[in-house]
Amino acid sequence: MGALPEQVLNDIIEKVMEDLEEDQIGTASTFVLLPKALEFITKSENIELTDDDETKKVSSSAYKDKTIANMCSSKWPTSAIPPFIETIRDVPLTEMHVKTIADKVDKELSKVALQDLTALFYQFILLSIQGQRATILKVIFNHIRDLDEQAHESEDEAKKKMLVQMEGTLILQINFAMKQDQILGTEFLKIAKVEIWTPFIVGILLSLGTIQRFEEKAYSLLKTSILAGFKTSIKSQNPSLVGTAGNLQSQQTQVLSLVLMNVVIASGNGWDNITQSLCAIGFLLMDTPIVKSDGSTQRAVQLGQQVLREIFKLHQIVRSELIEQLLARIVRNSAENSFFIELLTEIIADAPQLLLDSMPKIKEALDYLSFIPQTTAEGLLAAVQPLVYINPSFQDHLILVLRKTVFSREDGARMTAVAGFLLLLGSLKHFEPQAAEKLGAEILGFLKRCLSQGPAVREKLYSGLPSILAGNSGLQEYVFDLLLGQFLKYYDKNAAAGGSPFDFSKCIEPGATIARVSEPIAKLVQSVHLCLVATKDPEDLSASQVEATSRIVLQRYMEEICERILKCDLEDFELGGDATIFSPDTPEGSHNLEIAILVASVYEVLLDFQVENMEISIEQLQNVLKLFEHQNRIRKAIFEKKSAGKKGDKDEGSPKPKKGKRKKDQDENPDEDEEGGKKKAGKKAAPKKKREIPVYIGLTSLNKLVQVYVKDLDELAEIRTSWRSHDDFSNYLFSTVKTRLSEILQAESEGKKAILREKNFCTRISPLLFAEYKEIYNNGVEEERMVQRKCLESLEISLKFLATTLNPQKELMDLFCRIQNVKPNNSSFDTVLSHAASEFEEFAMITVGTAQYSEAENCLNIVKIIVSQLPESEMELHKEWLEKICKEHVAVASFAKSLLKTYLSMPGVSVRPLIKSIKSQLGPSRDDENWDSAADDPDRLKMVNEHTVAHMIPIILESRDSIVRDAELSLKMTNNSMADDELNTQATVRNELREQIHQRLHDVSGSYYFLADCAISGTPADLFVKALTRFYKVMGNVTKDLMNDKDVKEMDPPKQYLLLVERISRSLNPMIVRYIGYVESKQTKIGLKKSAKTVPNLIYAMEKFEGMLIKYSKKVPPGVIFLELSLNFKLNFQLES
Repeated sequence: MGALPEQVLNDIIEKVMEDLEEDQIGTASTFVLLPKALEFITKSENIELTDDDETKKVSSSAYKDKTIANMCSSKWPTSAIPPFIETIRDVPLTEMHVKTIADKVDKELSKVALQDLTALFYQFILLSIQGQRATILKVIFNHIRDLDEQAHESEDEAKKKMLVQMEGTLILQINFAMKQDQILGTEFLKIAKVEIWTPFIVGILLSLGTIQRFEEKAYSLLKTSILAGFKTSIKSQNPSLVGTAGNLQSQQTQVLSLVLMNVVIASGNGWDNITQSLCAIGFLLMDTPIVKSDGSTQRAVQLGQQVLREIFKLHQIVRSELIEQLLARIVRNSAENSFFIELLTEIIADAPQLLLDSMPKIKEALDYLSFIPQTTAEGLLAAVQPLVYINPSFQDHLILVLRKTVFSREDGARMTAVAGFLLLLGSLKHFEPQAAEKLGAEILGFLKRCLSQGPAVREKLYSGLPSILAGNSGLQEYVFDLLLGQFLKYYDKNAAAGGSPFDFSKCIEPGATIARVSEPIAKLVQSVHLCLVATKDPEDLSASQVEATSRIVLQRYMEEICERILKCDLEDFELGGDATIFSPDTPEGSHNLEIAILVASVYEVLLDFQVENMEISIEQLQNVLKLFEHQNRIRKAIFEKKSAGKKGDKDEGSPKPKKGKRKKDQDENPDEDEEGGKKKAGKKAAPKKKREIPVYIGLTSLNKLVQVYVKDLDELAEIRTSWRSHDDFSNYLFSTVKTRLSEILQAESEGKKAILREKNFCTRISPLLFAEYKEIYNNGVEEERMVQRKCLESLEISLKFLATTLNPQKELMDLFCRIQNVKPNNSSFDTVLSHAASEFEEFAMITVGTAQYSEAENCLNIVKIIVSQLPESEMELHKEWLEKICKEHVAVASFAKSLLKTYLSMPGVSVRPLIKSIKSQLGPSRDDENWDSAADDPDRLKMVNEHTVAHMIPIILESRDSIVRDAELSLKMTNNSMADDELNTQATVRNELREQIHQRLHDVSGSYYFLADCAISGTPADLFVKALTRFYKVMGNVTKDLMNDKDVKEMDPPKQYLLLVERISRSLNPMIVRYIGYVESKQTKIGLKKSAKTVPNLIYAMEKFEGMLIKYSKKVPPGVIFLELSLNFKLNFQLES
């Protein structure tokens, strides 16, 4: 063909174009000649062509440009597009040619049938080797996005399935092309960073992860994007500028978690090639370190859980590897493995049969039980329990492992074995009755051997036995036999002889220099008590058989113990003597101390036993008080004599140093200890942990006791009076309530799921606490102040817990309806909660007036909990109350800070009265002959006074600075959303957001103006200068944002922005200049060193903003006002070196 004349080659090319227009491209033999014809005709620099007997010379490049342009401007039949692109690939093309062809294909794609797209896109991708890779990929992505949207609106399931399968094939083809052309993969990564993500794009990204060169980049991009998406989602829930910007951004991008889950579903419908990558990204997300202050990390881990769980269900091919990696992480990652255990639990619970092939790996993981932390091991054992029911071999292996673990050297491993056996006992209800009874007897035989092991192991066993009896009545006899045998080792059956019912000396390890408990007798007695509560005697036994059961024997013993122990004195427990009897530093003292704590703990268990089983009667309630008095006597003996012993160790002749001052020799040489020796630098003696008596009383008993204590029942008036007049009992009761509530709240904060019993306790105890608080408040009895305070503190904790539940509004509504004695159906939610908030607001006002600031802070916190559930429309009344209480005198800084933070968090609150009150305390930063402290100003906030002002300035600065940071972040998020939205369809929303940013900064500039007029010095002054520096930096960014926006840079500056600049240039700047002079005049030498760093940074930020402002003034249409403002901004600083 190279010998053919140029005119002939031109004719061939024109023939191909005719065939293309006439849809004969698939059959015309001339079409295959196109690449060669173009190649040979463009070899010479100039081409001679004859047209109507006229010869013309055309450059080869111009000829090719014209030919490609003519081809792309002609009308293409749908069937001609794939073969044309396949043919044109063999033609050497420039970037411009490829762009022209890509634009043409983009226009014609809507005409191509779905089944023909695979072949077309494959040829199109291969064409990208010659250039315009990004353009071609965007054409494909946009068309796939359009098809996905159409399919979403369509009800044709067959077409949807065909589309997903076509996308899966296309992902495979793109993956192959990226392996051959790695530049294509690089271009894709660049696009993925700015493109709106769809399942198809995520699928390609995951597919790219299978290529070694791109693996790390692809997974990293996906993970960081998911985390960023979660952060944006969290911020969008914030009722601030960031929330508005986050909503704006989230409107333009799909939630990545949903997109990823759609990819998981698609992987089961033709996208099999990305299954391994989905497993990889799932584990990568789950490996994310949890940051408590960052909710996005926990969401990422949960998303990884969800991905892996669904992948396990859909794809058999990855199940074995997935389980292997999961078990490896559980065994290896001792710190961050709770989520892995949760995932394993869910996988096994959903379909245990699917794990049968992975049994060898699970058995292997169980072999590590002795070597992994106890909590991890117990979680693993709980997760694999369903496998025990369906696989006898696995059950035998588990029992064998647990038997080995029982004899481990480590107590933690032994406790793990006990927990495993208890789990097996709890699961026996899934077995046949005969098999369950046989296996239960065997396991309890193993557990009986644990009774000869350490106290921690036995305590674990005692704690777990009551729970296994709930659904396993067949084990009742075995469990009580086990408990009875252990019980009788320490119980003294000789009731007639009197004295202690237990030989407590047997519970202490013999021969030790410092006494250690060898038997947790209180836990044993509590286990017996709770097992009795959880069970009843079988109905098919005769009277003589019932009398002989271990349960009845233990019940009788428990009743005898209650009677006998009430007759005991301290001497019966061999306790008494001098003041050092309970000293933990001597063998005898530590022995007595441990016995005393055991005795006091047994008293509390018996108290719980009495209350749990009692029918409300005067006699039993008197016994409750007697049991407490005996326990309290021991408690006082322990702590009073311990403290007395410590006092006796000191030199009585040595004078005590005054409070808040050190001895002279310590002041002169603080590095020397009392004996004259040098202290080791950087090390402090670890303080000895204070021994406390554990809390054994249950939630049910506590609720009963508080009911009797609070409710005014005629038949119990006498006992109620005796309880209420007993200061120690009152203090004990409400202190224990507070402790229990704190434990519940702490467990919730650590991620442990609260059970229904704990939530019901909070709901039932809270009205009683409020009733007691109100009664003491109305009576005004000074002696009951401690109980009043504990009631309020406990109520606050309870409300905090209820506010964290899944449905806090319902829980709080039910609670306050009970408190207010109204029916939920007859009152609205807003009315009930507003009334409750008003009551506590009234209490807060009164407690502030009487200087009871601790209670006032509790009331304030309760008000915040309640008001946080109310709509903004209900805030006005509470805002008025807040302004009113701030005008009260507050002498305690901690409460003043809480009050100030609450004040600043209220929407629409003005800081002007606050700053004015600060100025009245500190004075002005400039000489002002007319200045008046305005001490009698009715608007002055008296919470700002000489005791609190120094603590308030940093909080005010932080609140103003947070608004500036909020504006800065919102600006960045807005710019990101603008980059994604080329059509700028939401320009109006963005302009409204800009206006809000300008308005907030205008308010902040006013606050800073008035603060600069206050005589703020020292550390607060440094904080103020830093806050001002950030403000001016953000103002520079705001100006730059307007200057770079194509939609506003040719228009007049926004009105709110002009007002902001006017305030800064005419008011704030002169005040800042004066304030800098004041700061430097008041600083000490150390302060001058600090200001030498901070003040120049402020000046630089101001001048940089000035420069940005001048640049902007030159780009907007000429305007006198704006030009004046920029000229007024001129600064003239002179800094002393």
